[in-house]
Amino acid sequence: MLRFVALAVALVAVVLAVAAPPRESEIPLRLANGALPNILLLTIDTLRADHLGYVESGPNDLTPSLDRLADGGTAFVAASTPAPTTRAATAALLTGAYRGAHGVRGNGWMLGKRAPVLAEVLGHAGYATAGFFGNGILDAEFGFGRGFDRYESFAKFRGRGFSKDEVGVQRAKKWLEGRPAEPWFLWVHLMDPHGPYDSAPPSVREEIPRDESRPERVLTKARRNTGLGVLPKYQAIPGVRRASVYRHRYRAEVHHCDEQAGKLLAALANLGLADSTLVVLTADHGEGLGDHEYFFQHGWFSDEGSIAVPLAFRLPGRVRSGVRLDSPVSLVDVAPTLIGGLGLTVPAEMQGRDLSAALSAERPAPVIAGPVFSASTLPSGIASVRLGSWKLVHTPGPPAPGARPDDPWVADYGPEGFRLFDLRSDPGETADVSADHAERASRMRALLERWEAGQDLNPTARAGAPEQELSPRVQEMLRSLGYVD
Repeated sequence: MLRFVALAVALVAVVLAVAAPPRESEIPLRLANGALPNILLLTIDTLRADHLGYVESGPNDLTPSLDRLADGGTAFVAASTPAPTTRAATAALLTGAYRGAHGVRGNGWMLGKRAPVLAEVLGHAGYATAGFFGNGILDAEFGFGRGFDRYESFAKFRGRGFSKDEVGVQRAKKWLEGRPAEPWFLWVHLMDPHGPYDSAPPSVREEIPRDESRPERVLTKARRNTGLGVLPKYQAIPGVRRASVYRHRYRAEVHHCDEQAGKLLAALANLGLADSTLVVLTADHGEGLGDHEYFFQHGWFSDEGSIAVPLAFRLPGRVRSGVRLDSPVSLVDVAPTLIGGLGLTVPAEMQGRDLSAALSAERPAPVIAGPVFSASTLPSGIASVRLGSWKLVHTPGPPAPGARPDDPWVADYGPEGFRLFDLRSDPGETADVSADHAERASRMRALLERWEAGQDLNPTARAGAPEQELSPRVQEMLRSLGYVD
């Protein structure tokens, strides 16, 4: 009888242990004492993933500050943006959802109130919130300031001897020095790698080695800000037409931005905040550097140069350090990871995955495999899905209404097609292997088409009018950044 009683007690103990909620110290992204960490979300505009040194194929000594950040935490080396344009990508980052849910179809669309955003969720949990951004299309009037106690642009500040990112970092550092009571959430969006490539001083360009991995080209200046095999109008520097010079300038911009990021990270350490701050590094999208004839632009294609982005998390003692994970993930996973990893309730509207268990220094878990999607917000409507190392790209045929007949790519755009690439053996996406892997291509096509059906990618939507009436000021800002002609 006593044996049965003892067995019953043991079973009850097991059930209670299983049902009991985890202690706060066991929640992956909380501090060891169970407290909420501070959060620094550092995003860098137009930063290609393959230009960071911590990536296996990345250059040496181009991004030492960001490399140290990644080395101190966990980096996802197969992260993608859902859209290669800033507003749609940033909307996905902040809402944890794809375009069909957050509604931002492109850089002329506002972020509405139908999708909850990261800053709101953290604010309700007791965080003080602040954002500093260098890209004017993220202004509060476009809906991106929702949930922030302080939201400030440094997009206009630039002068002889300093870049806008230097101004932005100085403002963020000043906010940190006078910060409110903890916990706090600080978002800083740096801008230097975005064209035109003229933010880095000449001294920085002189110390950056040239990139000889891509062939030389002498480019013709386009009449517009888009086109294949041409230099976009907004990128043109007087007297400069060689592609290698622009690639070198882009590398200098990345290095100069890394220096500014390093100053911000150093400020955390100097203020004694490094050990209590969860730092997240990522980018909104990449940049075409001549890949597939796409020079110094972004937005049209879903190639890896345009959509592969860095993604790294660091929280000393709580997030695994020196770890590289190659499971494909997306910007839509960032908000659910932060919210769920803090032990908060992830809003049902968020479609991304909570990856925090994979970050845990105590009880790491593998990343649950899942598809990662991306789609252009320009009239091409090109979309892709990735599963493991396999990537399927859908080109929907001739551009939808809204593309001009004088676009250099229109005549050779070709019929609708699906191309399959194995990124492990073909990272440059040069060989379509769909005929050799027909069953895999068919499965991935069905997956991609189901996703596309909910993303407003049909021709009518692609040609539709922006949700927002664009003022002359906004039109000029978009033109200066190469977003409109």
